[in-house]
Amino acid sequence: MSYTTKKISEKITLLADETDGAVYLIKGRDMSLVFDTGWDSRPLKPMADSLLKTPYKVIFSHGHVDHVGRSGEFDAVYMDKNDMGIYRSNPARKMPHLTFISEDKILPVENVIDLGDRVIDVVPCYGHTPGSILLVDRREKAVFTGDAIGSGCGVWLQCTGALKVSRYRENLKNCLEQLKELGVDESWNFYGGHLGQEKMSKVSDYNRPDINLMSDMQQLCGLVMDKKVEFTPADVMEFDEGKPYYASHGKAEMFFVLKKI
Repeated sequence: MSYTTKKISEKITLLADETDGAVYLIKGRDMSLVFDTGWDSRPLKPMADSLLKTPYKVIFSHGHVDHVGRSGEFDAVYMDKNDMGIYRSNPARKMPHLTFISEDKILPVENVIDLGDRVIDVVPCYGHTPGSILLVDRREKAVFTGDAIGSGCGVWLQCTGALKVSRYRENLKNCLEQLKELGVDESWNFYGGHLGQEKMSKVSDYNRPDINLMSDMQQLCGLVMDKKVEFTPADVMEFDEGKPYYASHGKAEMFFVLKKI
């Protein structure tokens, strides 16, 4: 079996791929959205076509292969322009079961997307990649985060192309200000790019991403920069940037390399 379908609300459907990657269908009256395409071995477009009754746009949370690996099925997609290098350079794109759209069909994402019955706000949250974004659905009180703040067990800043901790902190500050202007608070639901990671946290048995986690993450960046929090070697994927380390504060967890603090 390929995609597992879960109806979150009348307007939001979750598709989980073979690796528990999350694809979100955000339904509107005149236009709908597909947020990320995952990297399942089976086609995604027939599922989107059958579940969405309107035209739709495909938007990437960021350019990593596990979020764009079915993109070649679509006529056009949208992504923050800062992630073009990430999209272009990922060696995992050579995996034979995946399909990738050509770069000339990747369009810059708009700041606001009109679905007819409501608008979706696009909020930059650069750090995990140079072009990571969030989608904010004010009607549904939902924030879709991709990997920008992690999915419950820590954000990865040890990745090739990730920004320095100092830049991530500044971008988190700006992101939080925008979210609060849009009315986001503790009552809103946050939907990450990977399923089940809330139960993999080291800080609690179930660490659901929310606005408080983001605030804690901003503070954690400062603690890491000032070396006022414990760094421990991390047993996570190592890229070409160096040995990964782990640190936490409140709900926030982070993986990073020393040379990019």
